[in-house]
Amino acid sequence: YRLFRPEYLLKQKKYLCPDCFSGFLLADPNRKKHNQEAVAASRHLLEDLVPRFTRSLQWMLLEAFQDGKIQKFPLSENLHMKGINIRYLGLILHNIGSEARMAVCKVVVLAEAARVIKNFIREKLRDKMKEFQQPLEATYRRVVINYMTLVFSATHASEELWDRQIKPMLKLRYHVGSPYTDDTYMMKPQMDRLHQETTLDPLWLTFMRVQELTGLKFTDIASQRFRRMRGQITTIKDSLDQKMLFDGTNLEEIGERCKHMGIINEALRESRDIMSALHFFDQAIIKYREALQSNPNNKNILRNIALCRWRMIELQKCGLNPKKVVFSMNDADVSETDRYFQRAVDADRKDAFTLYCYAKFMWNCGREQRAYPWFAVGLREYAKFLENSGDSDTAEKFLQRTVVVTQAAMSQMRLQG
Repeated sequence: YRLFRPEYLLKQKKYLCPDCFSGFLLADPNRKKHNQEAVAASRHLLEDLVPRFTRSLQWMLLEAFQDGKIQKFPLSENLHMKGINIRYLGLILHNIGSEARMAVCKVVVLAEAARVIKNFIREKLRDKMKEFQQPLEATYRRVVINYMTLVFSATHASEELWDRQIKPMLKLRYHVGSPYTDDTYMMKPQMDRLHQETTLDPLWLTFMRVQELTGLKFTDIASQRFRRMRGQITTIKDSLDQKMLFDGTNLEEIGERCKHMGIINEALRESRDIMSALHFFDQAIIKYREALQSNPNNKNILRNIALCRWRMIELQKCGLNPKKVVFSMNDADVSETDRYFQRAVDADRKDAFTLYCYAKFMWNCGREQRAYPWFAVGLREYAKFLENSGDSDTAEKFLQRTVVVTQAAMSQMRLQG
């Protein structure tokens, strides 16, 4: 029995006792029942949900791999949406069928390896902080540089680190089994074979993922140099270039991953400059997606991503002065925005603001017939909010507007019928 994700608990028919398998239930006559319910939920998760989800996940991964989009595939977000913890990636790996290519399995292993590397970096930083007890960044930068060089350089020491440090943690923390954690499996060289078999560079993928997970940011020059060295036909192991893969000037930023930024306001301030606004909205979406990985059903994050994408579509199609332009649902950007709105609505069907935003977006897409019901539901939910807040008069006005919108929707349906 391990801790469950909230997304999984919300789908349970019974409420599980948070104190099961603890000393708090020693005097509880229903202790055995509570523990059995937790065991049953664990079995359902591991023996039913994970295998079923793996069947759909493997095809999503394979499609992303074939389309060249595997580097941006939101693996954590997809798992968390189903209520599955990242630590069960090894179990998912075990359930991937033979029809899925080995390359897909290696991509999953690399995703787990990036998390192991992240944990070791944080552990080393904590140890160094205990040793020096001084807020001097230079010392910590050196720790990061040395470890990242050891992990990603083409040296025998790097291969030994992957086998003696990263591989055991994959087995312990993520339940990764054979062949990837076998004693005879040379992990780094085996992963690197992806570079020969496909267009995907596995170490580059891991390097970028580690930066996302940790908040580290290497300079463009360092990244380009690393990728250029990775692209060389022949690589001399243990060469001076490899042993000095990164230096102190290569690390541009060191810090924890930031999940929230006031970057939306920056985009709005830059409304006089389309390119700047698009850049800031794009950066905002990246940050929101990072937050979405750990909280995939958060209505505010989902709605904000949809709003950012909507504004970007307006800027691209209409410029600084939005005109009456009807968006096509056949447009990939528009349909993706619609998907985020739908997820936000599904997360909370009583959130008046989300419902209003989605209705307005539907109207913008020329789908008035679908927009009217969402407008009506949004008005009704806001009226309930006002009623519960003690503002009955204003609530009544919104209910009257709901009737008007409903009548307009019925008229629209009769005209189209």
